[in-house]
Amino acid sequence: MLEAVKKSDAPIYIIGFARIIQSTPNPSGIDVPSVKIDWKRVNHDLSEIAKRSGGRLYLPENTSHLSVLYDDILENLKVRYVIKVQIFKQCRPEFTPQGSRVVG
Repeated sequence: MLEAVKKSDAPIYIIGFARIIQSTPNPSGIDVPSVKIDWKRVNHDLSEIAKRSGGRLYLPENTSHLSVLYDDILENLKVRYVIKVQIFKQCRPEFTPQGSRVVG
């Protein structure tokens, strides 16, 4: 899988909820599936995926940090991708009124 991630040429930004899940109290005392997860391995694997893709792994302590993470991801994407606009001197009617279109 890691080779496919590397070949994809697409950054993967991961928000891991392991810390949040682990810190959530279990008042019933009954074993829940999250107790049996190898969190260290999960975080390592997620980190490898993010690193090999050129993205990032975020492990927030609680949900109040999510908006900050979203802002950081947005800023990373803004730096990584540039949208170019090409202006046409003579445009056909199917283009926008200004004679421009987004090219990739």
